[in-house]
Amino acid sequence: MVGLIEMEIRRRLRESGGRTLPADGYTIIQKPEAIWDEMKLASLPELISPEEWAEIYTPASTKPVPPKINKAKINKALRDHGKNSDVGKFILAARHETVGKITVERKE
Repeated sequence: MVGLIEMEIRRRLRESGGRTLPADGYTIIQKPEAIWDEMKLASLPELISPEEWAEIYTPASTKPVPPKINKAKINKALRDHGKNSDVGKFILAARHETVGKITVERKE
């Protein structure tokens, strides 16, 4: 049942072209989420300093922890360098937005 409600909410959001829907007593919000293409980001060290890359990237270790990109630090690098810089354009090319989560909040 919840799946059908969510599908209907997503349909109405698409039709309205917005991210919120009016409802009596509630606020319905769609919050998109960003996913990153880590294969594209693998070339980012060529554009930034080694210190900045060390903050963004956690290499694989002997422990069972896969290598990963720190999303908060990549967003900071984007803010620091600007969206129109070479670094910013490179980072944005690796970013993809998903449809995200639907939240329903009771109005007070």
